[in-house]
Amino acid sequence: MMMIENKQELLNWAKEVNVTAGSSKRHCDLQDVFARSSIEGLRNWYLEFEGFDKQLVTFSIIKSQGEEVGFRFLKAWAYKQANICIEEYQKEYEKDVEKLYQERVIFRKEKELQEGINKDIQAESARMNQELKRLLGIIEQLNNTVSCQSMKISELESVVNEAYTEMEKINVFKNTIRGILKEVKL
Repeated sequence: MMMIENKQELLNWAKEVNVTAGSSKRHCDLQDVFARSSIEGLRNWYLEFEGFDKQLVTFSIIKSQGEEVGFRFLKAWAYKQANICIEEYQKEYEKDVEKLYQERVIFRKEKELQEGINKDIQAESARMNQELKRLLGIIEQLNNTVSCQSMKISELESVVNEAYTEMEKINVFKNTIRGILKEVKL
Protein backbone atom coordinates (compact mmCIF):
# COMPACT_ATOMS: atom_id res chain seq x y z
CA MET A 1 0.00 0.00 0.00
CA MET A 2 1.65 3.23 -1.16
CA MET A 3 -1.06 5.61 0.04
CA ILE A 4 -4.59 5.53 1.48
CA GLU A 5 -7.15 6.23 -1.23
CA ASN A 6 -10.53 5.44 0.37
CA LYS A 7 -12.35 4.86 3.65
CA GLN A 8 -11.83 1.09 3.65
CA GLU A 9 -8.10 1.46 3.09
CA LEU A 10 -7.95 3.87 6.05
CA LEU A 11 -9.68 1.26 8.22
CA ASN A 12 -7.30 -1.47 6.99
CA TRP A 13 -4.33 0.83 7.70
CA ALA A 14 -5.64 1.44 11.26
CA LYS A 15 -6.00 -2.31 11.87
CA GLU A 16 -2.46 -2.91 10.62
CA VAL A 17 -1.07 -0.13 12.87
CA ASN A 18 -2.69 -1.81 15.88
CA VAL A 19 -1.34 -5.24 14.91
CA THR A 20 2.23 -4.02 14.32
CA ALA A 21 3.88 -4.21 17.68
CA GLY A 22 7.67 -4.20 17.59
CA SER A 23 8.81 -3.82 13.99
CA SER A 24 10.01 -0.29 13.60
CA LYS A 25 10.49 -0.73 9.84
CA ARG A 26 6.84 -1.66 9.42
CA HIS A 27 5.87 1.15 11.75
CA CYS A 28 7.87 3.65 9.64
CA ASP A 29 6.32 2.25 6.44
CA LEU A 30 2.81 2.78 7.89
CA GLN A 31 3.75 6.34 8.90
CA ASP A 32 4.94 6.97 5.32
CA VAL A 33 1.72 5.58 3.84
CA PHE A 34 -0.30 7.95 6.05
CA ALA A 35 2.00 10.90 5.24
CA ARG A 36 1.77 10.33 1.46
CA SER A 37 -2.05 10.25 1.59
CA SER A 38 -4.24 13.27 1.05
CA ILE A 39 -4.89 14.92 4.43
CA GLU A 40 -8.20 16.25 3.15
CA GLY A 41 -9.27 12.79 2.00
CA LEU A 42 -8.13 11.22 5.29
CA ARG A 43 -10.10 13.81 7.25
CA ASN A 44 -13.26 13.30 5.18
CA TRP A 45 -13.08 9.50 5.51
CA TYR A 46 -12.31 9.79 9.21
CA LEU A 47 -15.44 11.90 9.71
CA GLU A 48 -17.55 9.16 8.09
CA PHE A 49 -16.62 6.55 10.72
CA GLU A 50 -18.91 5.77 13.65
CA GLY A 51 -18.57 3.80 16.88
CA PHE A 52 -15.74 1.25 17.25
CA ASP A 53 -14.25 1.96 13.80
CA LYS A 54 -13.86 5.65 14.73
CA GLN A 55 -12.16 4.68 17.99
CA LEU A 56 -9.81 2.28 16.20
CA VAL A 57 -8.82 4.85 13.55
CA THR A 58 -8.39 7.59 16.19
CA PHE A 59 -6.16 5.39 18.34
CA SER A 60 -4.15 4.27 15.29
CA ILE A 61 -3.56 7.85 14.10
CA ILE A 62 -2.38 8.86 17.58
CA LYS A 63 -0.18 5.72 17.83
CA SER A 64 1.36 6.15 14.38
CA GLN A 65 1.44 9.92 13.86
CA GLY A 66 1.45 11.29 17.39
CA GLU A 67 -1.04 13.14 19.57
CA GLU A 68 -0.88 16.42 17.68
CA VAL A 69 -2.03 14.86 14.39
CA GLY A 70 -4.60 12.73 16.25
CA PHE A 71 -5.96 15.82 17.98
CA ARG A 72 -6.30 17.60 14.63
CA PHE A 73 -8.52 14.76 13.44
CA LEU A 74 -10.48 14.82 16.71
CA LYS A 75 -10.81 18.58 16.34
CA ALA A 76 -12.25 18.11 12.82
CA TRP A 77 -14.69 15.56 14.25
CA ALA A 78 -15.63 17.98 17.09
CA TYR A 79 -16.24 20.75 14.54
CA LYS A 80 -18.44 18.40 12.54
CA GLN A 81 -20.45 17.48 15.65
CA ALA A 82 -20.70 21.14 16.66
CA ASN A 83 -21.93 22.04 13.16
CA ILE A 84 -24.52 19.28 13.35
CA CYS A 85 -25.71 20.66 16.69
CA ILE A 86 -25.68 24.20 15.32
CA GLU A 87 -27.66 23.14 12.23
CA GLU A 88 -30.24 21.38 14.40
CA TYR A 89 -30.46 24.39 16.66
CA GLN A 90 -30.70 26.66 13.61
CA LYS A 91 -33.56 24.57 12.21
CA GLU A 92 -35.39 24.73 15.55
CA TYR A 93 -34.67 28.43 15.77
CA GLU A 94 -36.00 29.00 12.25
CA LYS A 95 -39.12 26.99 13.10
CA ASP A 96 -39.59 29.10 16.24
CA VAL A 97 -39.07 32.31 14.28
CA GLU A 98 -41.54 31.15 11.63
CA LYS A 99 -44.03 30.18 14.33
CA LEU A 100 -43.63 33.58 16.00
CA TYR A 101 -44.00 35.28 12.64
CA GLN A 102 -47.20 33.35 11.90
CA GLU A 103 -48.53 34.14 15.37
CA ARG A 104 -47.70 37.80 14.81
CA VAL A 105 -49.48 37.78 11.44
CA ILE A 106 -52.51 36.15 13.04
CA PHE A 107 -52.36 38.64 15.92
CA ARG A 108 -52.23 41.56 13.48
CA LYS A 109 -55.18 40.18 11.50
CA GLU A 110 -57.15 39.66 14.70
CA LYS A 111 -56.21 43.16 15.87
CA GLU A 112 -57.31 44.64 12.54
CA LEU A 113 -60.54 42.63 12.73
CA GLN A 114 -61.10 43.83 16.31
CA GLU A 115 -60.42 47.42 15.28
CA GLY A 116 -62.93 47.03 12.45
CA ILE A 117 -65.48 45.59 14.85
CA ASN A 118 -64.82 48.44 17.30
CA LYS A 119 -65.33 51.00 14.50
CA ASP A 120 -68.57 49.24 13.49
CA ILE A 121 -69.73 49.25 17.11
CA GLN A 122 -68.88 52.95 17.46
CA ALA A 123 -70.70 53.78 14.23
CA GLU A 124 -73.73 51.72 15.28
CA SER A 125 -73.65 53.34 18.73
CA ALA A 126 -73.56 56.82 17.15
CA ARG A 127 -76.46 55.87 14.84
CA MET A 128 -78.45 54.50 17.80
CA ASN A 129 -77.73 57.68 19.81
CA GLN A 130 -79.04 59.80 16.92
CA GLU A 131 -82.11 57.59 16.66
CA LEU A 132 -82.62 57.83 20.42
CA LYS A 133 -82.40 61.64 20.26
CA ARG A 134 -84.90 61.67 17.40
CA LEU A 135 -87.29 59.41 19.31
CA LEU A 136 -86.90 61.49 22.48
CA GLY A 137 -87.80 64.56 20.41
CA ILE A 138 -90.89 62.80 19.10
CA ILE A 139 -91.83 61.73 22.63
CA GLU A 140 -91.39 65.31 23.85
CA GLN A 141 -93.57 66.54 20.99
CA LEU A 142 -96.17 63.91 21.86
CA ASN A 143 -96.00 64.88 25.53
CA ASN A 144 -96.46 68.53 24.55
CA THR A 145 -99.34 67.55 22.28
CA VAL A 146 -100.89 65.37 24.98
CA SER A 147 -100.39 68.15 27.50
CA CYS A 148 -102.06 70.63 25.12
CA GLN A 149 -104.84 68.19 24.44
CA SER A 150 -105.24 67.56 28.17
CA MET A 151 -105.56 71.30 28.67
CA LYS A 152 -108.10 71.49 25.85
CA ILE A 153 -109.95 68.51 27.31
CA SER A 154 -109.93 70.24 30.69
CA GLU A 155 -111.21 73.43 29.05
CA LEU A 156 -113.86 71.44 27.18
CA GLU A 157 -114.85 69.62 30.37
CA SER A 158 -115.14 72.99 32.07
CA VAL A 159 -117.26 74.32 29.18
CA VAL A 160 -119.37 71.14 29.21
CA ASN A 161 -119.82 71.45 32.98
CA GLU A 162 -120.82 75.08 32.59
CA ALA A 163 -123.18 74.11 29.79
CA TYR A 164 -124.62 71.33 31.92
CA THR A 165 -125.09 73.77 34.81
CA GLU A 166 -126.78 76.21 32.42
CA MET A 167 -128.95 73.40 31.10
CA GLU A 168 -129.98 72.52 34.61
CA LYS A 169 -130.79 76.16 35.22
CA ILE A 170 -132.75 76.19 31.99
CA ASN A 171 -134.56 73.00 33.02
CA VAL A 172 -135.37 74.52 36.40
CA PHE A 173 -136.50 77.67 34.64
CA LYS A 174 -138.53 75.60 32.18
CA ASN A 175 -140.13 73.64 34.97
CA THR A 176 -140.88 76.83 36.81
CA ILE A 177 -142.43 78.39 33.70
CA ARG A 178 -144.45 75.25 33.09
CA GLY A 179 -145.62 75.33 36.61
CA ILE A 180 -146.63 78.98 36.23
CA LEU A 181 -148.32 78.28 32.92
CA LYS A 182 -150.26 75.45 34.40
CA GLU A 183 -151.42 77.66 37.17
CA VAL A 184 -152.36 80.39 34.76
CA LYS A 185 -154.37 77.96 32.67
CA LEU A 186 -156.27 76.70 35.47
